[in-house]
Amino acid sequence: MTPLLLPALYLLTTAVLADATQREDQYEILPSPDLLNRLLYLSTTYPNFCTLTTTQEWFGLPRAGKVDDCPFDEIYAAAKREGGSTTNASGKGCNNYVLIIQDKEAYPNDPDVLLDINFSSSSSEQQPQDLESNGWKFVPDVFLSGSVHGNERVGPTSLVEMSELLLESAACESLPRMKFQPIDYITNNKTKNDISGQDTTTATTTPNNEI
Repeated sequence: MTPLLLPALYLLTTAVLADATQREDQYEILPSPDLLNRLLYLSTTYPNFCTLTTTQEWFGLPRAGKVDDCPFDEIYAAAKREGGSTTNASGKGCNNYVLIIQDKEAYPNDPDVLLDINFSSSSSEQQPQDLESNGWKFVPDVFLSGSVHGNERVGPTSLVEMSELLLESAACESLPRMKFQPIDYITNNKTKNDISGQDTTTATTTPNNEI
C-alpha cells in the first residue's frame, strides 16, 4: 500500500466507525414493560397491518413463571377489555406476546385476521369473492422469534425495532403515491390568447407527492 493511500484509508475508517457508533446510540435494550408498550403502540397505530395477541389466547398455552413475574401484563389485559374482549389476558405467570404482521385489507378472511375482533375490512365488497376467501392460502407465513433463549435480551428489542420499520414502510406504501390536479382545474385556469394571437395558456400540476 502506497503512503499516499494511508491517510485516506484512515479517514474513511474513522468516518465509518463514527457513523456506526451514531447508529448504535439510536437503540437501547428495552425492559419487558417497555417492550409491551411498544407492541401496544404498534397494534393501535397500524391496525390494518398488525394484530397483537398471545400464545395463551391463540393456542391456549399455559403462562410461564410465578405470580409476580409479569405485573405489566395487566396493561395488556386492560387494553383488551377496553377493546371489548372478554378474554382473561392476565393472571399467574407471564404472557407470550405475538405480533402478527399482515395486510388485513388484502386478505380479510385469513384466520389470523379474524383474531382481531375490532377489524372490519373496507374492501370486502370490492374484490372477487374467490380471491377474498382463498388468496391468503397462497401467502407464506414467516415466523421470527426474539426469545429462542429466554435470558437473551437483544432478540425481543431487535424484533420490535424491525417490526416498527416494516409497519412504517407498509403504511407508507399504502398511501397514494402522487396527486394530480383534476383536468377541470387546468381548464378553468387557461388564459385567453393575448393580443398578438399567441397562446399564453398555462397548465400547472401538483408535483409528485412521493412518500
